[in-house]
Order: sequence, then structure tokens, then C-alpha cells
Amino acid sequence: MLAIAGNPSSTLPRALSLLLLVAAGVMAAQLTWQVLDPDVRPPVTADIPAAEVAPAEPVSRESPLAGVAEVPLFGALGERATPEPVVAPDTRLRLRLIGLVAGDAPEQGKAIIAERDSPEQLYGVGDPVAGGQARLHRIHRDRVILERDGAYETLWLPRADGTTSGQSRNGTAPTRPAPEAAPSASADEPRIQRSEWLEDPERLLESVRARPVIQGGALHGLEVRPTRNARQFQQAGLRPGDVITSVNGMPLSAIEDTDRLFADLAGQSQVSIVVEREGQALPLSIQLID
Repeated sequence: MLAIAGNPSSTLPRALSLLLLVAAGVMAAQLTWQVLDPDVRPPVTADIPAAEVAPAEPVSRESPLAGVAEVPLFGALGERATPEPVVAPDTRLRLRLIGLVAGDAPEQGKAIIAERDSPEQLYGVGDPVAGGQARLHRIHRDRVILERDGAYETLWLPRADGTTSGQSRNGTAPTRPAPEAAPSASADEPRIQRSEWLEDPERLLESVRARPVIQGGALHGLEVRPTRNARQFQQAGLRPGDVITSVNGMPLSAIEDTDRLFADLAGQSQVSIVVEREGQALPLSIQLID
């Protein structure tokens, strides 16, 4: 015992010899397996990370033609193009086309239609009109097509000279009346009653008819005409058919909150607008009087 403890240098070579002997035995065993049966592999004892032995995802064996079955070969429902009516005479229904709002697609447009003496309403393609007697079929820039009892009829948008269907629609431009002379410098400045036009917007809508003017798919302005009390309309410096394009320097297309606009105007002494009259831009400064 004392001899072993006192001579550690003789222990180390023995340990190394033992390790080398074990390693040689393992290598000999592996070599024997490869000689006797090359296709058989000895079990691997090394630790393998779990991620490397995870089962592979099953390979999809879906037919390459499976996607074809989902393709609507005859078109999806509702995508069929509606043919343009060949014959669409003027409608005899007591309807008035007040205005049109164009959309990105024909089926996205809107039409403002009044039935007899009823207030105007907003209609879309497919909506029933005239108490269900007809259906709105298509919307154009100057007219709408109605479908009634399987036939098509046309409802025209009134022109600036008051003509509608069949009147001056022979392909030549109708003779437009000469514009009324603008107020001279010696005439009274344009003015409106604050209480009648601004403090009661509903009364304003009853006195003035506004038709949206669409250019390039966006709102360009509002074409205004008097429905009652044309004298007040003229006192404001307006003429039938004027297109208001801006209010206080702000284009109409940029106005989002009309309630805020009326509230701001109610506290001012005048309002500046720009109108298009006979193709010319005309600035107007309208006094707001109490």
C-alpha cells in the first residue's frame, strides 16, 4: 500500500494503457460488424439533439389539378357583365333625377331621385324606385336606366336650360341662353340673411337645390339653383347653374365636416366663395346680415 501511494508515476501509465485498451476494443467491434454485414449499422450511442430526430412533416400528395377545381371556369356569380340596353325610351314615370354621384365602377354610383312630390332619396343600382314599379338598372353621367316590366327606360338629368329627354338631344349642342349680367359695381353687394341661410340648414336645402358635379371620379363642386324665393338667391350674387367650387378658400372636395363649416360661417360677417359661371371662375364675397 505504501509503495503504491509513494509512486504515483507508475499509476498514470497503467491508467492510460487501460483506456487505450478499451478504445481499441470498441474499434475492433465496429470493424467486425462492417466486415460481417456491411448493411447493418451498430447503434449510435452519441447524444443527438431532439431537433435533429424530429419526425419530418408528411409530404403533401395533393393532386396538382386540385387547384383547378376551385377556379370558376364560367365566372363567379355576380361578375357577369350586364349588356347595355339597346332600346331605352324615355320613362313615363313621374320621377325627377336630381343629381348623380359617380363611383369607381358603374355599380357603385348613386342617383338622387324624387318621386312625384316626395323629397328626393338616394338610390343605388338594383334598388326599387317609383314604389316598386321599376328598378334602377344602370347609372350614367347624364342619365339613369330603369328596368320596368322587363323593358328598359331612360330618366335624364335636367340640363341647365331646363331641357330633358328628347329636347335638343339630336347630337348638336343646344343654344344656351346668354348669361345674365353680373351685378355692377354700383349695385348692392351680395348679401344673405344669416338667420335664413346659415342658422337653419334644412331651410337652406329647401330653398336651394344642389347637384354634385363629379370630375375625374372626385367631387368638383355643387351646381346650385333656386327652388323658391329666387330673389334671395339673386341677392346672394348667385345665378341658376352656378357651380360653387370653394368656400373661404377651401375646395369643396376637402370639406369633410359640414356642420363645423356652418358653425364657423355663423360667426363671420362675410363668406368668400368661388363659382364657375359659363366656364369662368368668379370670386364672390357675400355679406352675412342679421
